[in-house]
Amino acid sequence: MNSDQWMTYGDDHVVVTNNTADITVAQLKSHVASIQSCLSDNDIRSCAIFTEDTTLFIAAFLACVYTGVEVVLPANTAPQFVAKLDVDGWIGDFPQALAVDLLSLQMAEPRLLAKDSTVSLFTSGSTGEPKRIKRRLSQLLLEVSMLEQVWGQGLSFDRVGATVSHQHIYGLLFKILWPLLRGTTIVGPIIPYESSLSQYLKNDQTLLLVASPAFLKRVCNEHQHHGKLCQVISAGGMLPSEQHAQAANLLQASITQVYGSSETGGMASRGSKGQWQWLPGVASKVEDGVLWVQSPYCYQDGWHCTQDAIELNGDGFELLGRIDRIVKIEEFRVALSQVESALMHSDWIADAAVIKLSNNRQFLAAAVQLSESGRQELDRNGEVHLKNQIKQDLLTHLDKKAIPKRMRFIDEALENSQGKRSHEQLKAWLS
Repeated sequence: MNSDQWMTYGDDHVVVTNNTADITVAQLKSHVASIQSCLSDNDIRSCAIFTEDTTLFIAAFLACVYTGVEVVLPANTAPQFVAKLDVDGWIGDFPQALAVDLLSLQMAEPRLLAKDSTVSLFTSGSTGEPKRIKRRLSQLLLEVSMLEQVWGQGLSFDRVGATVSHQHIYGLLFKILWPLLRGTTIVGPIIPYESSLSQYLKNDQTLLLVASPAFLKRVCNEHQHHGKLCQVISAGGMLPSEQHAQAANLLQASITQVYGSSETGGMASRGSKGQWQWLPGVASKVEDGVLWVQSPYCYQDGWHCTQDAIELNGDGFELLGRIDRIVKIEEFRVALSQVESALMHSDWIADAAVIKLSNNRQFLAAAVQLSESGRQELDRNGEVHLKNQIKQDLLTHLDKKAIPKRMRFIDEALENSQGKRSHEQLKAWLS
């Protein structure tokens, strides 16, 4: 796919909608041209973009890549994080942002001054400082072509909506670049809750939903969806098989999970049967139980270590968790993902996150989000009784040394909108 393919769909084609206002190809052309003029006037060579406004994001992104300006997509606008960005231009939610007038050039055509450009994204930083990953636009477009090959040709959908931000690789590819270049209308606002979904489900149009595991775990019986939800694609974290099946049943749509990262791009996918299958173009090998991949979507040439432990199974594989989530407690090796899985066996628990803490000695601590039955049990018998009962039940799955010594019941979601967990936030809850 070419980055200017969207301009071939006709000036009246709707690129972005928010249900009350539409942005057409003609309007987007003018927006891109206006921002290109602003970039040139200010001699910008690298530009940070951060905004929830989908139209502004798309126009700024295209203006930068067409002008040969490096795009930098920070995951947030925290002052300490932003201060470390090495850029000379800012668009969006920054105090120093360029004054962009999207209406300064009416009926203007974008100038295609560059064939390729650099796009910098950031890892989630869930266990440390976010890492800057540089990708080429041509590389991203190659992955978009793969998405169209795998999903686009077998599905018919009129709109793409997302519960995730376009500031990250998953949202950028699935919510922005893929629908933009295939001529599918993009639902602009992020869909944060299931209750918000219905307003974007039109009876005469089909919607493909790009969702995080965190969103799908919250799907419940309370909401009725009368529109046509044709497919859900989920990435950013693992969705356990039971929750996968439950969400698919309640949403009345098939769910495909995608396994990938900012560094590697997409690597594999799986449907309801749970077996991961490699995506086209991805080569793999396993060394000491750890997955290495080589891919045209990867940010570096050669083999890349994913830090994920896997188990090959026929023509597919099972993900066992990250190797950096295996810790030692009193010289006993504990897989944090295994402890979380054991906690999730309880009907009282909707979600759980486990980390290692130190206080003279090392121990495990668990942040737990209770299910409805768990909250009822808490009201009936109190916090101490419930915690003791959960720990007692864990002994049927885990060694005594793997039982969390500290447990906190958390009302907030344990994952952000990208399906990621912040190690610092967990420490703040559990310390």
